[in-house]
Amino acid sequence: MTNQINILTFGILLLVFSSSALSCTPLDHAELIEFIIHQSRWYWFASALLGGLIIYMSRKRHKGILMPLIVLAGIVFHPSWTSTPMYAFSCTGLSVQFSRLLASIFVIFLIYEIIRAIMQKMKTTTNHAD
Repeated sequence: MTNQINILTFGILLLVFSSSALSCTPLDHAELIEFIIHQSRWYWFASALLGGLIIYMSRKRHKGILMPLIVLAGIVFHPSWTSTPMYAFSCTGLSVQFSRLLASIFVIFLIYEIIRAIMQKMKTTTNHAD
């Protein structure tokens, strides 16, 4: 009886760990790399659009140069152009993951700029009301 439980436990562990270990077994390595590059370039395009909007809003509201420089550096040195297309255990490209991270940072920057624009508008509205 104990022998059967050990075999059953070993079988379950083997199933669980083999499925996670084999979660990324690309049939065609070149096709997967091409897909990773394609996905990363789409994130670059989205980041460029977000970056352009951030730079526009930043330059329109204030004369600071730090935010536009950070965004411009993120677009120029984007992971889709600077990192080697490799895939992780989940078959997601590392450059795609870094591109998602950069796009998320750009979304946070954009939210910051929108809030700053709203606060500045509210401040000027209250100053004119006085």
